[in-house]
Amino acid sequence: MRTFSKCRYPENQIMIDITSGQKPTSIVGASMTFNREIKAQYVSTNQPWDVLSYDVLLTSSETRDFGL
Repeated sequence: MRTFSKCRYPENQIMIDITSGQKPTSIVGASMTFNREIKAQYVSTNQPWDVLSYDVLLTSSETRDFGL
C-alpha cells in the first residue's frame, strides 16, 4: 500500500485479487479493503470463471449510519 501511496495512485484505481493462496492470505488481502475505496476481487476457479468484486464496509451494530 505504501508503494501505491508513493506513486499517488488513487484508491479507487486499486483492486486486490484474493483468488489464489491460502485462506489467511485472502483474509489479509480482503481486510486491506475495509472502509476504503479499494476493491477486492475473486475469480471463480471453476467454469464459467466468474469475476466477483467486493466493496466492504466494516461496521458495528453499535454504530449508526455505518460508522461514517
